[in-house]
Amino acid sequence: MGNNSTGTRSASNNVAIGYGALEQDSTGNNNIAIGRNAGQNIESGANNIFIGYYAAQNIDSTASDILYIENSSSTTPLIYGNFSKDSLGFNGSISATLDSSNSRVIQFIMINLHIYSHMTLLVLLVMIVVISIELVDLYT
Repeated sequence: MGNNSTGTRSASNNVAIGYGALEQDSTGNNNIAIGRNAGQNIESGANNIFIGYYAAQNIDSTASDILYIENSSSTTPLIYGNFSKDSLGFNGSISATLDSSNSRVIQFIMINLHIYSHMTLLVLLVMIVVISIELVDLYT
């Protein structure tokens, strides 16, 4: 959907929304690209998800199993994942505001930190426990 999105090639099961999204995809299958020029240079890569304006525009043309969320052509996306390795990475910080009336904020700084494999689940569980403790403390 959008000018120059996906070509009329042998690629199949792709979803492209935005001008130039998956524009070069000739044989890659099962890709999703949302945003102008998202995944533009993918030619044969498969099973990718690209979200954002120019997200993964300059990624390797054969990249596969990638999650890439960014709002520019940056090579360090805000969120990056590799489905085949069960890895997820963040470039930035994550924060949750618990109660704006007393400015209680939990902030998890994760600059260029890549969380791999089972560590993802462990980190998420720790975050849930910390937030739960803060909420219990807040409302008791």
